[in-house]
Amino acid sequence: MAFSTIQGAACVLLAVLLVLPLAASADDLDALVRQYADTPATSLMQISPSGELIAFRRVDEDQDLILVYSLTRQAVVSGADVSAIEVSRLRFTGDDQLLFSAYEYKRLRRFRGELPFSSVYSLSVASGEVEQLLVSGERTSGSNRILPLPTMQNSIAGVSSDGEQVFLEARIGQINNWRRNQMALLAFDIGEDRGSRGSRIAAQGRLVTRQYFLDSEAQVLAREDVGYRRSSHRISVPEGDRWRTVYESEDLGSFRGTQGVMPGHEQLLALVVDAESGQRQPMALSLANGEWSALNHAQPDRSISRTITDINRVVQGLIYAGFAPSYAIFEADINRRVAAIVEAFDGHHVNVRGWSDSGDQVLVEVSGPETAGDFYLSEPGEPLQRLAQARPALGGDDIHPVVAIEYPGEEGLMIPALLTVPRAHAANPESLPLVVLPHGSLDRHNALAYDPYRQTLAARGYMVLQPQYRGTAGFGAALYDAGKGQWGQKVQTDLAQGVAYLSEAGMIDRERVCIMGLDLGGYLALAGAAFTSGVYQCVVSVNGFGDLQAYLERQADLYGEDSARVQRLMALTGAADAGDEHLLQQSPVTLGGAVDADVLLLYYKTFDEAAKATEALRTQWSEHEVKVSVDGVGESEHQLSSRSRRMGVLRSTLAFLDVQIGPERQIDAEDP
Repeated sequence: MAFSTIQGAACVLLAVLLVLPLAASADDLDALVRQYADTPATSLMQISPSGELIAFRRVDEDQDLILVYSLTRQAVVSGADVSAIEVSRLRFTGDDQLLFSAYEYKRLRRFRGELPFSSVYSLSVASGEVEQLLVSGERTSGSNRILPLPTMQNSIAGVSSDGEQVFLEARIGQINNWRRNQMALLAFDIGEDRGSRGSRIAAQGRLVTRQYFLDSEAQVLAREDVGYRRSSHRISVPEGDRWRTVYESEDLGSFRGTQGVMPGHEQLLALVVDAESGQRQPMALSLANGEWSALNHAQPDRSISRTITDINRVVQGLIYAGFAPSYAIFEADINRRVAAIVEAFDGHHVNVRGWSDSGDQVLVEVSGPETAGDFYLSEPGEPLQRLAQARPALGGDDIHPVVAIEYPGEEGLMIPALLTVPRAHAANPESLPLVVLPHGSLDRHNALAYDPYRQTLAARGYMVLQPQYRGTAGFGAALYDAGKGQWGQKVQTDLAQGVAYLSEAGMIDRERVCIMGLDLGGYLALAGAAFTSGVYQCVVSVNGFGDLQAYLERQADLYGEDSARVQRLMALTGAADAGDEHLLQQSPVTLGGAVDADVLLLYYKTFDEAAKATEALRTQWSEHEVKVSVDGVGESEHQLSSRSRRMGVLRSTLAFLDVQIGPERQIDAEDP
């Protein structure tokens, strides 16, 4: 794959892209969707180890670029056009090399639909040359080759201390027998003085190998194997040419993944979920004796959302769950700096993007009620410097207010929620059309960070309610535990109670309410129509499933019945096993006769299975005279599938909502 480079005088001209707004018009529906839901103009920003350079993805109408910008020279010094792929992550190995992970959707023989194929690329800052490191079909050793398997697992395990080598994980095996593959660790030379391109195998694993960890000298420290079908979790360390198991367990239900290596390289850190509270807590595993120990951290009563790690998977800090994250950075000075930044942007979502090796430069992204995303640089004794806007076409007056509320659900359980109000009605929201937008995650929740779905809906005149219904993780034990066995039951009541709460306050028009959900949220939308008749005038389900039993059986086949994902699904549905017959009672597909709302079923064109499930649901519900519309979204051959799908979903949804519950879009109304 060829990449055009960006160097010389053109780079200086491109630097102005950091600050110039993109032209955008909201005169029609397509323009509105582009304005609020298109790929951010600037994203994925990272800072180099020296703090001298930043790298970011820059997207405009004609190009998708990776740019490297010098903070001292105030100019773009390198970059490449990467329009043929979808870049998902950037990482500096030093000031002379930038690595980026990317994927593209392709069709694979004997598989349905398009599948994501990931790879890792290197960009030379000096020359602007891009090299694909992982190339499908390339020989690694003997008859083994890098396999063209659909995966998002190909990732960066670390780099050598001199920055001359990078270690990547990849599936290898024989092309004509690709089912017998293994996850290997491959070493690539990326220095400027490297010879002929190629890789060597640094470590070989198994089919169930998940990831590798390196020590401070870039030697293999440990390997993690997770076998879902046989319920096996194993941590092994190298001993000569063999592996010695230091930890093994058959309990995958509470395990949420090994996050990285603790500073000192003597322990691994993992997140483990407490079965009763649902809180994710950090635990450290000794590589010497395989014993677990609790990790002392700043807020033990709060759940951990994820961790911060460097390019070598060394854990640098913890991120706590909530509408707005808070942090516990292990380096005390950086922790104080980050806490001050979070406090300065109270009520917003602060995403720590990284810091320089010295800790003098800290890079953050801020989004929320007043901004669609701004990147800031913090330096000691200096005011925060805004480097770029994620969506320069959206000013503060274009962002629709988002507030955190809570309301009583069934049995008085308080349900946290985010409420987005069209700006023109912010001072006095009254009798607005409402879209209920339940999240579709098993172990995450909505946040104050910029959300293109709720902002686009609000821009069209719809109030948006995002309930953190019972069973949602991150808001305490009571809410989490109350969700067990309640899908299709009290969860649906929680959503309906939110509608009643806003109706009683006079903020919405009770006759203009729609429920919309994506993926698992799509099931909740369908269940809302089937189990709470009369609440919603319309339903939008994106890749939702109407047959809960069939869905759970499919997930068990893919991940194993003992996997954390399937165990969580079984807990939420109350199923004894994946084929539990009572799941049919919680399946909207069997209750078409109870549906009194018009329905829009959307599916991604690249997912043949979703298309067939959607058509089956339409057939079932149409027999009960339910008015069902079906539409496929996303261009099947489009490389940037996530953008295509997101914008396709919103275009179809807005057209449907406008007919069903009608917007009150007052573009010319004065800002309150």
